[in-house]
Amino acid sequence: MFVALTMAAGVLTAAPLPVPPVPADGVHDDAHLLADEQRAAIVSELTKARTAGLDAHVAIFSFIGSDTAKSLAERLESAWRRGERTLVIVYETGSGTCDRALGLPEDLSMAVGNLQEAFSAAAAEGRKESSGSAQLTGLVTRFVPAVAAELDKADRLRTQPFRGRARNIFLGVSALGGVIIVIGWFVQRA
Repeated sequence: MFVALTMAAGVLTAAPLPVPPVPADGVHDDAHLLADEQRAAIVSELTKARTAGLDAHVAIFSFIGSDTAKSLAERLESAWRRGERTLVIVYETGSGTCDRALGLPEDLSMAVGNLQEAFSAAAAEGRKESSGSAQLTGLVTRFVPAVAAELDKADRLRTQPFRGRARNIFLGVSALGGVIIVIGWFVQRA
């Protein structure tokens, strides 16, 4: 009987966690970890991120089975993606494991680079809190604005080369026009 239960438990934990539907407010709290004020703080940050063009979500589970937080975050990011820019932060309360997946267009992901340092710094600050829910709230309220700021900076960098090229084209055409006018003036005088 014990062997059968052990084998059944092994089969249950080997299956990856099913992907839940997209949460309307951006927070999927399967573990019922967050108090109302913590959820409100996280929802506020996610709403600000959405306003800035980043579709951000937080998913909290008590147990994620055979998944890692990273692989589950990647699966959720793929399933919950509604636009070009999606961020999913997954937190497992059983192990205290937290990770994220960030889905971006290729050209923008190159400009943003690796946000691991920002994530690690936000997680380290969050760990100073006493409870898991306070740690997660601290992480989200620090990391999501950092991602939004990096995306904004990358957008500005992406559009600046065009502005520079447009200026150079204008100056080149103006110079060419000036040369043509001078040549025309010499031709008329001759």
